Amino acid sequence: MRCKIIVAGDATVGKTSLTQMFQSKGTVYPKNYKMTGSCDVHVVPVHIPDTATTAELFICDVGGQDVFRDHVAQVCNGFGAIMLVYDSTNQKSFDNLPMWLELLKKQRPFKEKPIQGATLQTSSTRCALRLVA
Repeated sequence: MRCKIIVAGDATVGKTSLTQMFQSKGTVYPKNYKMTGSCDVHVVPVHIPDTATTAELFICDVGGQDVFRDHVAQVCNGFGAIMLVYDSTNQKSFDNLPMWLELLKKQRPFKEKPIQGATLQTSSTRCALRLVA
């Protein structure tokens, strides 16, 4: 079982940090900014609880700079899931999420199916989960 996951959003919002933390199960946190060129792919095996099954997640960390947006179509074809990332201290990175969503919608394999998702906002004082369609 395999799933290709696209992690997209503006430059410097933390996409690479998120993917590296997930891949390392929380043991590696990059302390210095490293620009992602086009796309970095991480293959992460994930055991499915209460089964003998392990799924392979192909996590594609897409570079957020404008120069790499033309490469998104090549990298993102046939994805199974997307994660849009923004910086909660940068309103522009949030405002650009619809642009990233439209860019990825063009590459989805089953165009007749609606895209569903969830947003999760955390802070020291609150946690809010909202389903979006």
